[in-house]
Amino acid sequence: MSRRLPKYSWVNLVETQAAPILMSDTYLKPTILDWARFCEVDSVTIYRWIETGVPEVQADRIAIKCVGMHPSLIWPEWFGGVSE
Repeated sequence: MSRRLPKYSWVNLVETQAAPILMSDTYLKPTILDWARFCEVDSVTIYRWIETGVPEVQADRIAIKCVGMHPSLIWPEWFGGVSE
């Protein structure tokens, strides 16, 4: 049986330094398409993350590559796992 990977709240990502980065480009609240471009995924993926959470592998990639922060700075529960 494979280990179930935790998922991380989309809200935490939106509340990080990523939102001001996006807002500086548009001067408006970032749209789903803005987030999709920023995270290098399609809009369907963003909607899925909003509904079900960001999977661990993608959370790590987005935090490091797109936001420039360690995932634990966005999701404090990063090292402790997530209880459901």
